Amino acid sequence: MFHVEEEEEEDDEYEEVFSLYRLVETLMETRLFRQTIANSMETYDQELFRRREDRCLQGDAVPWTDEEKEKKCYICLEMFTTEDSVVKLECTHVFHHACAENAVAHQHLRCPLCRAEIPTRSKDEDRNSSGHVIRFPE
Repeated sequence: MFHVEEEEEEDDEYEEVFSLYRLVETLMETRLFRQTIANSMETYDQELFRRREDRCLQGDAVPWTDEEKEKKCYICLEMFTTEDSVVKLECTHVFHHACAENAVAHQHLRCPLCRAEIPTRSKDEDRNSSGHVIRFPE
């Protein structure tokens, strides 16, 4: 009988030590996580992703139709409806026009699904029917 009680006491001590170990491990992970966040905030370049109005999508918005294979915008994660204006990129992925414009304005110039380059143009230029660039003076 004495032997069984001794084993239970050892098990209890083991559980206490293990619980203390888990607590210390959690605290260290939390500290490391906080340090990582602080370091990333110090090195984050706000200018890199600041909204800029000098670029826009190349191509026009078109109404979404049920024939499109894409049923959801993978930028905002909303389902398309027939009232939505969309843009179909050269890679054939489809997004809400406003979502894609907003992404370009924040310097995200690659398709979020396949990383293909999103065709953009300067806002102060346009093309005529022959494809020649027309620049608008500021």
